[in-house]
Amino acid sequence: MIETIRAGKATTSFLRFGDKVRIEMLDRKGRSIFGAIEQRVEKSILSVIPAKAGAH
Repeated sequence: MIETIRAGKATTSFLRFGDKVRIEMLDRKGRSIFGAIEQRVEKSILSVIPAKAGAH
């Protein structure tokens, strides 16, 4: 958001297919509070299936 305000557009690349995202919250002693959530960015099957003619 700061880039958009300063430069008028985003200049840092965003997530790409194949990238991994890992989120984990640690307590003050460095222990995981709820475990890590790790996901890989993948193309949705819906993005490769053509829309039916006349479908809204």
